[in-house]
Amino acid sequence: MIGYRVLRDGSTAATLAAETTEWLDEGASSSPVPDVPAEVEATVDASALVVSWQAVASPEAPLHEYRVVPLFELEDGEPSPRRLGRRAASAAAYEVRLPGGSWLSVGSALSFTDDEAPVGSFAIGPLEVGRAAAVDGVPLDVEWMRYEPGAQRTYAVRAVNASGASAASAEATGRRLLDDAAMAFQWERVSAAGQAGSVRPPALSSRVAFDEEAPSNGGRAEYRLHVTAPDGTERSRGPAMGFVAWRGCPEVATFGGQVETATQEPRTWSSGLAEVQVYADGFDIPAAGQLVSPAIEINGAQVIAVERFSDGRFRVADGERVLRVQLEEGHRLSNEDRVEVGQRISFEVTRVGIVGGYLVVTRLRNLVVNEEDGSVQVLPRTGDALVVDELDQVVRVTGRVGAYLGTCGTPYHCYLLEHGPRNAERTDIIRTNRTDVVSDVCVTFIGPLNVFPGPYSSSSQDPQARVEVLDHAWVWRTSPVE
Repeated sequence: MIGYRVLRDGSTAATLAAETTEWLDEGASSSPVPDVPAEVEATVDASALVVSWQAVASPEAPLHEYRVVPLFELEDGEPSPRRLGRRAASAAAYEVRLPGGSWLSVGSALSFTDDEAPVGSFAIGPLEVGRAAAVDGVPLDVEWMRYEPGAQRTYAVRAVNASGASAASAEATGRRLLDDAAMAFQWERVSAAGQAGSVRPPALSSRVAFDEEAPSNGGRAEYRLHVTAPDGTERSRGPAMGFVAWRGCPEVATFGGQVETATQEPRTWSSGLAEVQVYADGFDIPAAGQLVSPAIEINGAQVIAVERFSDGRFRVADGERVLRVQLEEGHRLSNEDRVEVGQRISFEVTRVGIVGGYLVVTRLRNLVVNEEDGSVQVLPRTGDALVVDELDQVVRVTGRVGAYLGTCGTPYHCYLLEHGPRNAERTDIIRTNRTDVVSDVCVTFIGPLNVFPGPYSSSSQDPQARVEVLDHAWVWRTSPVE
């Protein structure tokens, strides 16, 4: 015998030497092109843009019939019995079509994370830095982080093996939206008593942090927040003041006064309140008040404080001004029409007056509640100067009641109110008729700032901003922590 002839499907595939006992058929048919990947999806509004799909199997290769014929010098021998065989199915790999049109091989993975997808934008809200919020440090937080999604991106997937590539899958569209977990937060103590230059303590590397190394004597510190996105974009906000409660009067963090949800964000809408002031400034309003004709429509003013509702007193505000409502007897709201802080309301002003030096609405009609439970702007003013320009704005002040100044309009008493960081403390006036608010107690006040004398007063006295506890719900009293 001089050799062998291998027949594949009846045709010669190879001629082999006599000593050969096995042969690898490299010409056998390969698996066909894989099927098109199905259920291709891309995440939407997640911090990572992930494209995923279902696995596909390569189809089996075609079967071949094999026979081996022995070869002799004079003639061929009888063919062997037939045997069937085929190549093993080649494993499918995958390619992802990127937004630019190029195909990227991802091997056998069933998902792809597009780290190049635009991350979108982000904004940092007002800083919430503790002002006398704790006796052992300064709590740090930010009111909100706002994220906007990046541009949409479209993908397709195809499966490939040794025979080639499948057709492209149906397209999937996704976009990336950051969240807090994807961001790097770092607080910077810009300045502080006894500190040389600014520092970025490693312990303050989260959105919510607590600075245990703030000046323990209550000295002023300034903080800035730096936020970095995965693509390296960094934004900062600040500085904002903070200090330890060195007077033994930590702020009552759980106390919100009449405000359910507070924000530092300014009101941005107009409801028509400014028209009331324009109208009033056009008249020499008599003591008995002035009818408003035609009535002035107020649309969507927010109730920011209620002062003795039974007396018809509350304050409404928009982005232009704050207006007092002090309804005349016989024109007050019923309990069924009771207004609550945070509501947006609409009504018609039919009469105004000057009461105690302040412009007030004394009659209204057709009151409608448009919205419940809105966030109310509360200005942190512990350690800040109280200014007349913030008349009737809701402020938050924590301090220690100081020296008694005497009566200031029965049944009210006036005291000094001491607040702010050590060596930069403020001394203002608090007016109250609460018998438990006296010298050497601690108070947290959340309510509208008053100015005396009022802007429409005939007094020659210089106006002065002060805290007035006109409603007991505006103040929380505690004993000092020594």
